[in-house]
Amino acid sequence: MIEERANENPPPTRACHDIAHFIAALNGRLEWDYMQEINHLCEFNAVAIECLLTYCSHSVKSGAVPEHEQQAQSFFDHMKWFSEDYYKIPKRHPSGKQSAQLIHKFADTVNPQILSSYFGIFYEVWSIENIVGGPEFDVTVNMTSDISSKFPRIEAMLRSQLHKLNQLLANQLSSQ
Repeated sequence: MIEERANENPPPTRACHDIAHFIAALNGRLEWDYMQEINHLCEFNAVAIECLLTYCSHSVKSGAVPEHEQQAQSFFDHMKWFSEDYYKIPKRHPSGKQSAQLIHKFADTVNPQILSSYFGIFYEVWSIENIVGGPEFDVTVNMTSDISSKFPRIEAMLRSQLHKLNQLLANQLSSQ
């Protein structure tokens, strides 16, 4: 059972990022609770979900076919920067995990079907953020585990992105 959580005060992050935390919670098996004292992995997972769903959002908005190999490399580079330079997970988190380990665990654990089920909520808020041009707007989102939205195109995009990411990770490991 997932606990009920309400943000009484606006969080310091963008709404899409906050939604990504809740999608991680609904995914199961991913750390998500940003209120933990040691929340490095929760933030990593939220940023990873936000990144993948943002790629999908750009594709839907533009109508363009995504270049999954390029996105996999961009995702890898961004998450490596986030984990090593921004959040310094290898140095500051008790696990000491390196970026490739974190990315690999995320890619193996995240469920594209669940991400695609909540894509509609993410996309609506992402669109508002982009139209408004920032985080200054009021929004209320009710996310429950019984959502029945289906976005087969998004799920296929996510599966392809994760497949290319796993290939990239395999190539990285074999070249070391």
